[in-house]
Amino acid sequence: MHLENRSNNLIATLNVLVPLLLLVLGSVAGAASPPCGAILASYASATNPSVSVAAMSNEPNQFSKNDCQEPPGPYGDLYQCVEFVRRFYSQALGVDTSPWAPYNAVDYFTTPSLGLRPFENGGSESPQPDDIVVFGRTAKDSAGHVAIVNAVTADHVYVIEQNWSLDGTATLTRDAHNFVSRPNSALPVLGWMRRVNITGSWSVDISVTMDTFPNPIQADHCVEQHVQSGASIVSTGTCDVTGSFQLTGTIDLTTGAMSESGTAQGCPAGVEITGMISPDNDSISGTWNNCTDGVHFATGTFVSSRTGP
Repeated sequence: MHLENRSNNLIATLNVLVPLLLLVLGSVAGAASPPCGAILASYASATNPSVSVAAMSNEPNQFSKNDCQEPPGPYGDLYQCVEFVRRFYSQALGVDTSPWAPYNAVDYFTTPSLGLRPFENGGSESPQPDDIVVFGRTAKDSAGHVAIVNAVTADHVYVIEQNWSLDGTATLTRDAHNFVSRPNSALPVLGWMRRVNITGSWSVDISVTMDTFPNPIQADHCVEQHVQSGASIVSTGTCDVTGSFQLTGTIDLTTGAMSESGTAQGCPAGVEITGMISPDNDSISGTWNNCTDGVHFATGTFVSSRTGP
């Protein structure tokens, strides 16, 4: 009788627990398996906060090379990691990502034609919001992975992504040597990539020596506006001594090196400058050369600081 009662009590308990367990498991499975194309997370660019771009679900093929059996979109196979990165850079940052189409995620870090500046993992340059984090390949995954940085702290790098995490976000660790890794992942972080962008207002300080003027120009200050389109730049502004100027030139999008030439009010025969854009896109330094009226020669250095959009 005692055993029968225990058996009946066990059955009664199971009759209560099993439905509850199935309900919980069903809820977890439902939460872990959002339908194809469901929005997992969104991010408004640090550069252009008025535009928010969504990362979407690739279930039931999450973390695979397969997609949801839908036709490719304008940025490639839907719901893949590279599709989100291309869509984000196009919609939020205005970058033409059509040349990126042939490349797997792992190829991004070694492909200059993408027009992005690479920074190796563990180097001196920290990741920034809007950077692309590039993961390398493994024996089981030859394509690698890419994600967009949306926040950075001293110890962590936060990313938004497609086709890996179930909620479209991940937290990477960052050590004192600026080395970034993903917990519980065999895919190594190769580094991060950044768009070179100098469009905006700048304050320029020039130190110039003229060779034969009675009162050599020792310094000049300019207010400048850069407009960048891809690798091309147009710069206009006014200097306290040199006067108004207009320059055109190009930028190496993978190194940040730039050069410009043009005319200035105080240098009618022309101005040539060469410089290097800082990794954070907020300063430029270089040389100011060949400011001459046909007789007098000027050479010097300049430092520019970003002052606004």
